[in-house]
Amino acid sequence: MAENEHDYRIVIWRRHEIVKRSSNLRGILDYARKSEVVRVHIVKLTKETKDAYRKMYGEKFVYDAMMFVTFANRAHCAAKWQSFNVACHWVENRRSWGLRKVVDRFLPDGQIIVEYTTEDS
Repeated sequence: MAENEHDYRIVIWRRHEIVKRSSNLRGILDYARKSEVVRVHIVKLTKETKDAYRKMYGEKFVYDAMMFVTFANRAHCAAKWQSFNVACHWVENRRSWGLRKVVDRFLPDGQIIVEYTTEDS
């Protein structure tokens, strides 16, 4: 069990209030049973972004990607991943969520954004 707020890796927010905390991805899976996942964005961090995080958090920042999840009740959360590809595969393997990949964006600074959604576009 996490001893203080900084021990939680996953915090799910809704209307500026914390609705769930978890020390691992199980928190997202559990909350997805209460409210459907409607959108997931996965962002591959650039070298410059990683360097900026290392300056803020120290050398312990070893993450390669950020995942942002939006639920049907407008709750949302974020998770850090050490591998961009593993994050994409994890989302793609959540078949019960009914998500489909809608876009890959390759930005000029080298950043990659992958979006999954249940909505028709």
